[in-house]
Amino acid sequence: MKIYYQPTLHSHRPQYPLSIPRPYLILAKDEWNDYSYETTFDLHYAGKEGQTLIGSLSLIIEGFSKSREGLAVVATHQFETTEFEIAARYLALPTSITFYTNLYEKLGPDDGKEVLALLHDVNYLEHLKPDTEDLELRATEAFQVSALRGGGAMESFGKGKEIIFPHDYIPSRFDFSVCGQVGRCRNEVKLDVSFNTKDAAYGLPSDVFVVIGRNGLGKTHLLYRVLSSITGSDLSQVVGGGETVIKYSDPSGRGLQRPPFKRVLAVALSPFERFPPSSDSVNEPRYIYCGCRGNNGAFEIEQAYSNIAQRLKLIIEQDIYEAQHKAKFARPKLATLIRALREGLEFKKLQLNLRHRISGSLDSIDLGNLAIDKESARILGDKLAGFDGHEILFNDLRFESLSSGQKMFLLTAVNLVAYIGNSSLVLLDEPELYLHPNLECSFMNMFRSILRAFESRAIVATHSVYVARETGSDNVAILRETDGDLVITKPAFQTFGADIGMLANYIFENLSQPKHYEQWLRSLVRSGLTAEAVVERYGVLINLESVAILRDEQKKQGMAF
Repeated sequence: MKIYYQPTLHSHRPQYPLSIPRPYLILAKDEWNDYSYETTFDLHYAGKEGQTLIGSLSLIIEGFSKSREGLAVVATHQFETTEFEIAARYLALPTSITFYTNLYEKLGPDDGKEVLALLHDVNYLEHLKPDTEDLELRATEAFQVSALRGGGAMESFGKGKEIIFPHDYIPSRFDFSVCGQVGRCRNEVKLDVSFNTKDAAYGLPSDVFVVIGRNGLGKTHLLYRVLSSITGSDLSQVVGGGETVIKYSDPSGRGLQRPPFKRVLAVALSPFERFPPSSDSVNEPRYIYCGCRGNNGAFEIEQAYSNIAQRLKLIIEQDIYEAQHKAKFARPKLATLIRALREGLEFKKLQLNLRHRISGSLDSIDLGNLAIDKESARILGDKLAGFDGHEILFNDLRFESLSSGQKMFLLTAVNLVAYIGNSSLVLLDEPELYLHPNLECSFMNMFRSILRAFESRAIVATHSVYVARETGSDNVAILRETDGDLVITKPAFQTFGADIGMLANYIFENLSQPKHYEQWLRSLVRSGLTAEAVVERYGVLINLESVAILRDEQKKQGMAF
């Protein structure tokens, strides 16, 4: 499919030369000033059955402040209509997401991609040619001010890849529901899961969905149901009988029955979880277990600790492969891991010690400042040949010498980065285990930074008020039991950034929970002491909240004030 440029005509009156065999495309200049950059052009399609407008696009040409003038210079025009070809670096971005849908509707995916390649479409290049120098034009003022000037262009920049490469990207906004029987309750429930990541500039971050509930209600069982419904795994021995039904409205229009996740990762460090071992199937979505149990089902925490060095070696090997083969999803995993770890752990040194499989000789790699590019990848690959990951040193401390919280933070981050891929779903069970509240907050920062790096989503089952505080109420599900039935509700107030006390009292139902300190204070009043007498006896040990409890009990007992 060829594109022809008409430099002398405006977009609302393009000419379709009879001498050119159809189908073809006409690029015509628009009259918009574009903040003086003059970047807007319209693309018209001339088919055998007629002609139509595909849509508008912004064109940025290196070395020219006005794209129309630049195109007139760098494109050689011998005729009024000439074949589109630019002898300079350039970049294009549609002004609306409908440009892509119209292009595919008229030309089909194969010819559509050919046109996008010729236009140097930014989404096309980011996906297939991420190392091309043309993408450097994204940093120019013309691109930032003119090409991205409208909401339609921002949407096109954010969601274009989903339409161009629908099999490689999950939608930026989608919903699905999972229905089934959960836990000990007798009824079937429906968990409505909603994700919306690209609209964060206009709403709340929503790449994480949180499930909250008391012990025994079935939070983890819901994760099992989600895993079963998306991967097709047989978890009947874990979740019991009953069918798991998933409902998904495919926003891409491809009629998919399940969300198009490429991988599903189960991250669980509790000795009581029952996620199955990783699947051997190479079919998508691939299931990977990241926990502390072996293939025999036994909890093997020491084995999980010893595996962390091998996981780090795997991360390095993946980066080496990416650097050498220029894989289209070139994301430096080691750099992602280091950034994620610094969200919660202070360290100057992270060292991987290696042991040769045959000779037993030792070697080491300092990972903290290691940058892997095409040149260093060959040298590093030769160094790793024949070696296994033996142990890691964190600030010169062996992994076994770290605290429980530090171990779990490291273990989760390393396993997650080692196995996550683009468009993954992470099922995270009780991430607060072993973590100080401050480290819980840092954990979520670490976790989200990894999700963002790989355009992935997560469903988290938790008892943590700090995890709930990081999540908007639209992305929180609360499990409650009513007369033997399980009910799933939404919070009554906005949880994102909410007061910890409010979250504990009303979301986690701590307000109605009997507490020892309260029972002890009330027992003093029931023994005959007034609030004033208790304050006089214990002095500054009694705070204002305790005084309120004493007065409340005094009123209940009918005692005079």
